[in-house]
Amino acid sequence: MNGNKDTFKISIIVPVYNSETYLKSCLDSIVNQTLKDIEIIILNDGSIDNSEAIIKKYQQKDKRIKYYYNKNIGVGLTRNKGILKAKGEYIAFVDSDDYIVPTMMEKMYNKALDEKLDVVCAKVYVKEKEKIHIRQKHIKGQTIDINEKGIEYFLLKYFFTKVYRNSVWDKIYKRTFIIQNQIFCGDTSVFAEDLYFQFKLILQKPIIGFLNEPLYYYVQRVSSIMNSEKKSRLIKHLKMVSHFYQLNKMQSSEISMFVDGILFRSILNDIRALLKNNNKFSQVRKQYLILYDSPIYNIFMKSLKKNHSYKLYKAKKIRLLFHIFYVLQRLHLRSLSELLLYTKQYISLKKGNRSQNEI
Repeated sequence: MNGNKDTFKISIIVPVYNSETYLKSCLDSIVNQTLKDIEIIILNDGSIDNSEAIIKKYQQKDKRIKYYYNKNIGVGLTRNKGILKAKGEYIAFVDSDDYIVPTMMEKMYNKALDEKLDVVCAKVYVKEKEKIHIRQKHIKGQTIDINEKGIEYFLLKYFFTKVYRNSVWDKIYKRTFIIQNQIFCGDTSVFAEDLYFQFKLILQKPIIGFLNEPLYYYVQRVSSIMNSEKKSRLIKHLKMVSHFYQLNKMQSSEISMFVDGILFRSILNDIRALLKNNNKFSQVRKQYLILYDSPIYNIFMKSLKKNHSYKLYKAKKIRLLFHIFYVLQRLHLRSLSELLLYTKQYISLKKGNRSQNEI
C-alpha cells in the first residue's frame, strides 16, 4: 500500500514516550485494522528506552507508517504536531500504552460518513492489571447537534453525566473541522491537555454521534501521567481554567458554568490524588491556599453566585456537594468546605470506588 498518498480515510496519531513494554500491542492493533486506507503517524516524544527501535521495525514492514522524532515537549504538543501532518478525512488518536479493536476505525468511519458527523465516540474497555470493565454506557444510537440543542443542554445531558468524556482517544474527528476551527491540545503548562482540546471543540458546536460498542482498550498503569503525583497539579489546573475564562470573551453564562464545573471537578480530583499519596488534611489544605491566592478564585465565586453552576451536575450527591461547598465558601468557612470535600473523597477511596481521574 502506498504510504505517500495525498489523502486517507483516517489518520491515526500515536504519541510515544518510553512505551517499549506496551508498544508492540498498540502497533499490532493499528496495523491490523480492517480499514486499510489509513495513515499511521507515530511521533516519538524524546523516548530514552527501546521505543524507537520497535517503531522502525514496524515501519519497515508497513509503508503506511510515518515516523517522526522530537525532543520531549509533552503529549499535548506532540499530538498537535500529528494533527498538522495528518492527511486523513478524519483524525484518531491512540496512546502508545493502549490498543484498539480490529474493527474500530472501520466502524467509526462508516458511522461518521453515514450520518455526516464531525465527531464519533466509542465506548471503552478499561484495563486495570488483569481486570477489564466497560466504561459508562453511551445513550444508544443518540446523535447530538450542539448547534441545534445548545451548549448548556449538551453539558447537562452529556458532558457532566460522563456520557461524553474528555479523553481524545475514544473518538474520531473530521480533520477539516479541527483545522478550520484551530482546535488543538494544551501544552505542558496545563494539566489536562485533552480536556483543553475538548473545551475548544465543544465551543465550535460539532455534530456528535455515539457507537454503543467498546472499541478502545485504555490500559491504566501505575506510572502513567494520570496516576503519578504532580506537585504542580493544582497550578496547572488553574492555568488551564484561566485560559478557559479568557476564551469566554462574550461572557456567556453557559460557558462560565462549564468552566466552573471543570474547576470544581479539578478540586475533587486533586484532593483524591493527594489522598492516594497518603497526604493528611493539613497537607492538602496547604495546597489549596494556592486557589485562594489566585485571581481565578474571585472569578469562580462571582460566576457561581450569578449562574448557580452546580445545577450542571445531574448526580444529586455531587450537585449537593458543589452547592454546600459554594455556600461555605461564601460564609468564609473555608476550612469546613475543604474538610467536607476531603472527607467525601476519603470515604470514596476507602469504599474502593473507581478513580474519577478524568477531569
